[in-house]
Amino acid sequence: MQIKTAIRTATILAVLAAMLVMVLALRQQAEPILLQRAVRTFKTPTGYEFGKTYHWVAPHTLLAVLFPTNYNVGEDYRQVVRIATDTGHVSFLQPKNDLTREATNWAFSPDGHRYLFCTYDDKGFAYYLCATDNAKPEKVYSERSNGLPCYPFAWLGDSHHWLSMTGSDKPVELRSLSSIPASRLKIPRNFETGSLLLSAGPTHTILQQSWDSEEELRMVRISILNLDLPASSRQMEVPLPALANVMEVSLSPRGDRLAWLLHVRHEASFYNRVCRLSRFLRPISRRDSDQIWITELNGSSPHLVGSKEIKRVWNPGTGCFPSGWDFEGGVESLVWTVDAQHLSFLYQDAVWTVPTS
Repeated sequence: MQIKTAIRTATILAVLAAMLVMVLALRQQAEPILLQRAVRTFKTPTGYEFGKTYHWVAPHTLLAVLFPTNYNVGEDYRQVVRIATDTGHVSFLQPKNDLTREATNWAFSPDGHRYLFCTYDDKGFAYYLCATDNAKPEKVYSERSNGLPCYPFAWLGDSHHWLSMTGSDKPVELRSLSSIPASRLKIPRNFETGSLLLSAGPTHTILQQSWDSEEELRMVRISILNLDLPASSRQMEVPLPALANVMEVSLSPRGDRLAWLLHVRHEASFYNRVCRLSRFLRPISRRDSDQIWITELNGSSPHLVGSKEIKRVWNPGTGCFPSGWDFEGGVESLVWTVDAQHLSFLYQDAVWTVPTS
């Protein structure tokens, strides 16, 4: 009798597990496949690869920073280029300059007329401003590094002001093309400043509370700072569309929506627990994906733009690099187009665009 009951229980569990597999398969099919919806807009020229910084200035025109693929021949200069994606023409805007050899933290102004970058000198790091018409970079300010990387900065929507974080306590400074030194912003006492994210409009900026991209989250804190009325600045607990690692967030041109690049883990944990009770079923390995979502600023009205399955590869580690899981086939550098009708991302050293609707 006990044997029959055990067999019946195992059969029921097997049927439930099979049903779960079917549900997971249907869910996977229901997810829009990112690369089936996206179009490869531009492939980098031979000898170069995309840095993570690029910016759309018109529907078919973008500015980008290209890195040389071969660092052994002394041509390790970053190149600022203008790309016509409809014709594939590439214009090199910045002549080779020692300042750009190891430059980091590039940021293009919204109108595409200028860009900022950071580089290191004998005293720490220095920030340079340059026009995109082959002008010589102009040093705007410098700071002692104390062994830390360059602090982040971001342009405001008027292309005339930018924000920068400075110091260990990260106060926010507002800088202008016409007024240097900078003015330090008055931030409410209970307002937590996180790492600088991006800006929207001439008077507002969005700050993010720093979070660990290695941590799975259901909610993040977004901080909104009003430069005209600091007292009206606010923080929001924004729910994520899925339990995920937050890789990137991108603000729409009008500052009313957020695009999220999430690393989502799909693991049939219940099914695998059933497998331990039945020797007739094989466990299902974890399936990871990069997902692009669009939400309102408060996280409402989530819309899945597309999902891209990625591969987990175990890295045994070498030297000072620890072992761990690496991921292959992912996407990065999520950016809105000028008309906010498309999102772009980098994949296999090319720019891809996908409709937002």
